[in-house]
Amino acid sequence: GVCQLTFLSMKAVILVGGPQKGTRFRPLSLEVPKPLFPIAGQPMIQHHIEACVQVPELREIILIGSYGTSDQMRRFAQQAQKEFSIPVRYLQEHESLGTAGGIYHFRDQILAGSPECFFLLNCDICCNFPLADLLKFHREHTTDDGITMMGTEANRKQAVNYGCIVENSETHEVLHYVEKPETFVSNVINTGVYILSPNTFHHMGSIFKQNYEANYRESPMSPVADRISLEQDVISLLAGTGKIHVYKTERFWSQIKTAGSAIYANRLYLARFRQSSPERLSASGEGQPTIIGFFSNEMLRIYCC
Repeated sequence: GVCQLTFLSMKAVILVGGPQKGTRFRPLSLEVPKPLFPIAGQPMIQHHIEACVQVPELREIILIGSYGTSDQMRRFAQQAQKEFSIPVRYLQEHESLGTAGGIYHFRDQILAGSPECFFLLNCDICCNFPLADLLKFHREHTTDDGITMMGTEANRKQAVNYGCIVENSETHEVLHYVEKPETFVSNVINTGVYILSPNTFHHMGSIFKQNYEANYRESPMSPVADRISLEQDVISLLAGTGKIHVYKTERFWSQIKTAGSAIYANRLYLARFRQSSPERLSASGEGQPTIIGFFSNEMLRIYCC
């Protein structure tokens, strides 16, 4: 059945990656982990946290990644916990486990307290995070063992660089999903923002078991392959089964994969601040910086870099 309001509590999980990821972001990430690189005056990941804490039911934020050589991520989590008055923890993977492998590995900690469902956010994106609208959609459409993914529209040339979603336009069920297809599939793309129901871990467990058995048959002496991709191993498999739905946003969205894309992300967030939080920005005037232009509203929706 459709997800019922059994528990009025939620969590948020943010996937922060690790030092072996984000190489296209160099040299900006040589001195500081990519999630902590400042975008619009604050760490990239703080924009995610600020959006999450606006959801009244949220009880905890968990950061998952494989940054293990320094304690910068843990210090940031401690500071964020003090600033936002909500538990924020950093859980370290022993190695990169993939977009589903990490949350499956830490599933007991995610499910502690019996959350109704949980947000899952990729760190390297920039958007205004309409999480309240996404949650409302999830509660109305998605089963108690399903996933809601947030999508947006891109042009045909851009779309093939992302995960492409084919949906039922009436029910918003995801019928087909292809990660970075070789030819055009759909102009609706995956934004890396999800809500997962707790029972989704049952699907991941089945996939992990299949991978384990296949790995054992092929090479019994090799290490167990515990890397699971949410996009390729889970969503692609469950598409067309009624377990996955897509909420489409028309608000701005961009990936932050390269050093150059950080410039666009700065512009997008600063333009958003100008509309929603002008007190964060400097103003023209005596003794103040001289502002020579603004990012136009027409340019605010999607930047795929």
